[in-house]
Amino acid sequence: MMDSPVLTVEETAEYLKETKGTIYVLVRSKDFPAIKIGRQWRILKHELDEWLLKRYNDKPENIVKW
Repeated sequence: MMDSPVLTVEETAEYLKETKGTIYVLVRSKDFPAIKIGRQWRILKHELDEWLLKRYNDKPENIVKW
């Protein structure tokens, strides 16, 4: 299931340990890396990982100050 480079909403919810409802809210946002094919949403796993990393790096409390 998680070996595919393309995830469904259900697989994305499992991967992020979130509910499907939360994922549907995210896929409707402008910056979440999802595309709609027909009536279903698909998420490229590598783009999801990049999105997560960017959000993590953009949080001020995650920035290391020397």
